Amino acid sequence: MAPSQPDKSLDIVTTGPVDAATAAILATYGNLVIATDGREATLLPMMDKAVGLIVRGGGVATRAMIFGAPHLRVIGRSGVGYDSVDVGAATERKIPLVYVPGAGARAVAEAAMALILALAKNLTYWDREMRAGNWQSRFHSSPKDVAGSVIGLVGLGNIGSALADLLRGFDARVLAYDPLAPTERAHGV
Repeated sequence: MAPSQPDKSLDIVTTGPVDAATAAILATYGNLVIATDGREATLLPMMDKAVGLIVRGGGVATRAMIFGAPHLRVIGRSGVGYDSVDVGAATERKIPLVYVPGAGARAVAEAAMALILALAKNLTYWDREMRAGNWQSRFHSSPKDVAGSVIGLVGLGNIGSALADLLRGFDARVLAYDPLAPTERAHGV
């Protein structure tokens, strides 16, 4: 529950810009301070009044930052991983680390699908030839279909599973490898 009045003596530090809706929500908890970059040297001086830290993009949450923030109550990672956060230091301080599993998975899978289609259809070649006015090039190259092709995926996490779903819509045969995925997920591919 947010306090009725934000504590303007405390800051929520973020290593990159946030959207307007996020900024409005965070404003109920303190001053939003957006760092000019995500390096420790930039962030460390900001941590003395930080009640929250949002690690975005290339930002970090190092041991020095976590222990240099006496008011820190939460670290948020606005992505799927937390490798840029010193989890051991957060654990020692009993500061919860929250992240967003699956964030952007569909968008990344769609981008991968777009690249697969671009490769299968040889889009860069066709673009170059058409811009050059070489209409006869259509007789020298033929694009491939994704349908009926065999496509291998390494990893069946959120992104790999979403890409497998997209590929099934194109009637491609999907082979996948992921030593951590449950067998049921692999059979769904």
